Amino acid sequence: MIIENQNKFIEDLNNSYKTFSPKCPLVIPSYQNRSGTVLKNLKSLSDNKIILFIYDTDYPLYKQYENEQVEIVQIKENWRSIQKKRHWIQDYMANKRTEIKTYIMLDDDIRKGKLRTTVDGKKTSRYIPVKNTLGILEHLHTTYCNTVSCGAGTNLGLLGNHLYTDSPGYQVFCFNNDWVRKNPNCMFRDLQNVSEDNVLWFDCWKNDQPYCCFELIYFECASQRQKNYSSIASTQINIMKNNINAVRIIQNNCKLFFSKEWTGAWCIKYTKECIDYWGDIKTILDRNMPNWNDLSVTYSINVYTAVYDEIKTYLETVLYSKPQSAVDDFLS
Repeated sequence: MIIENQNKFIEDLNNSYKTFSPKCPLVIPSYQNRSGTVLKNLKSLSDNKIILFIYDTDYPLYKQYENEQVEIVQIKENWRSIQKKRHWIQDYMANKRTEIKTYIMLDDDIRKGKLRTTVDGKKTSRYIPVKNTLGILEHLHTTYCNTVSCGAGTNLGLLGNHLYTDSPGYQVFCFNNDWVRKNPNCMFRDLQNVSEDNVLWFDCWKNDQPYCCFELIYFECASQRQKNYSSIASTQINIMKNNINAVRIIQNNCKLFFSKEWTGAWCIKYTKECIDYWGDIKTILDRNMPNWNDLSVTYSINVYTAVYDEIKTYLETVLYSKPQSAVDDFLS
């Protein structure tokens, strides 16, 4: 993938972003038709096919959205959890919707889209409609990637020095359906309580499958700081379990950092580089979680809490023992 004149490329996108909108179907897992989601204004996302995936018991809450544009697919309750639902959706799309070549999976609490630009020669970003941002993602995906791709993982990444990287992105994913079918080991895993997006990128890397993070666009989703924040999956208990279970899978390829969203909480980020403190994290797991590397083994909330708090204390000790420049590197 080569884009020779990156500045010209970004300038052209800024001049033409209004011409982009999704042609492929949008796939949206949703739950209980909560307030504050984008479902009340689906036309703001696309003029083409939208597929809502809901639990069958929630159908009465969603039937109002069903029309020529919006299709509803019902999932049985035994697939409960966003992680297992994502896996079910990918399996369904790969094996029952083979006519669909590309689709975008996005969270139902997406808020805004952003595009990198320049002002007075300085790199910055601008808000653009989500519909146009999704269209740009599809265009970049089908032109330059065509496996699985996403936008920037953070606002900071949006202002980086690259148009595309293999860093992890979150919440909005563009998939080639044929590629998913041929690479089932790179699907979202059929696991509950895990940081599924980080594990997805880890599995792609482990199976030698390329993926792309287009860092010139960014999707802003609901934050716990926002008044209408309504995510059910992102409770503090779930975040604690999700991150510890992801550590159990990714092991020395997970970078641990303190969250800006959840005060005092640490989270993980998949990285290709081995972390130098994995031995200390493994010691904590060994001490508190017998057979922690066997994913079929589950633990009580008390065990998860003890491990989470011990890792938090360790990270604070590591951070406070380093000079500020090293702390910044650790958190980046």
